[in-house]
Amino acid sequence: MPILIGNNLFIEELPVDYNGKLLDLDPYIAPLNTFFDKLEVVCVRECCGIEASSFMPEDIQKALVGLSAETVIIQLKAMQTAIEEQYWCKTLSSTILNNNFDRKVFLQLLDHIVKMIEKNIAFLGE
Repeated sequence: MPILIGNNLFIEELPVDYNGKLLDLDPYIAPLNTFFDKLEVVCVRECCGIEASSFMPEDIQKALVGLSAETVIIQLKAMQTAIEEQYWCKTLSSTILNNNFDRKVFLQLLDHIVKMIEKNIAFLGE
């Protein structure tokens, strides 16, 4: 099922390849748990995995309330770098998000989130 990221904008999910080494995302997601908790607006991750979360621009902005946008961006970019450096891992796994991802799909999702946060920071002049 594609991941909705805007009005008629989706990240197409790709089949997950379980033949290689899995990269555990949880050490990278743990510092961002509060942020990801706030994105959980459709259902709960224990039930629906990533589909429990909304990545619409307005929900990303709401998830930042009470958090440092700059810190969230730093942590998201650190996760992107860690994933890119471990290029041999084509499949990413997270028990926190209750989902497995194709590497390209998750990197696209992180890129979308970072761009939405940066756009908001620029708009607010922070």
